[in-house]
Amino acid sequence: TAICNGASSILTASGTDNYSWSTGGNTASITVTPSSTTTYTVTGTSAAGCTGTATVSVTVNPLPTVSIDSSQSSICIGASATLIANSNISGTSFI
Repeated sequence: TAICNGASSILTASGTDNYSWSTGGNTASITVTPSSTTTYTVTGTSAAGCTGTATVSVTVNPLPTVSIDSSQSSICIGASATLIANSNISGTSFI
């Protein structure tokens, strides 16, 4: 699972009725908002007392820093200037 910094991810476990997450949660699904790549662990316990454990890692990708450069700092009404979008992350697309 990969998310952008500041985003949330819903983690869902299945296979039993009782869950215990490393975050302290105890439901089948939890919502996490990590600020860096984090591994989460869930332990499921059956009615017979048997347990199983699973882990998942949530990768946090950095947000790009976006800037705009202009070919001119001021223009006359009716004239045009070229605006250039830049990012600190290679491969960033602009809309």
